[in-house]
Amino acid sequence: MSRSRLLTRIAIGLATSLIVLGFCLWLWFLRAPAMVDPLGNEPGETWVKGRGYSHAVRLMESGRYTMQVQCDICAEPLQSGTWTRQGNTFVLRHASGAIAMELVPVNVMGCDALARRGEQNAHAPGGFYFKQDDRCADAL
Repeated sequence: MSRSRLLTRIAIGLATSLIVLGFCLWLWFLRAPAMVDPLGNEPGETWVKGRGYSHAVRLMESGRYTMQVQCDICAEPLQSGTWTRQGNTFVLRHASGAIAMELVPVNVMGCDALARRGEQNAHAPGGFYFKQDDRCADAL
């Protein structure tokens, strides 16, 4: 077999392999499940508590909230309902209408945070909710 034929066959083989690889990647991306945020992706703010986010609360602009608790033995690790602002207090209500939590804005070592009503004078930063990805809170 001549050298030019050999090079042609190698080129055809490489081109075919690249086409097959491209097609497989396209199928993989087409079928890959999209990441779904359990807190929802409506516009709003997510507030997190604890290193590794043991609690997360998302206050959506629509007036709904979702709360996720990282707990192996909790009956409901994901809760939702509505929230309203009454004065300086964020009132979160379960879907049943019962008050789930009341949060008040506080300043912790120069960082904006939310605290449960009655716990705003605590001294440990791990007891407060900070905005997710807040560089100020990450420095604490």
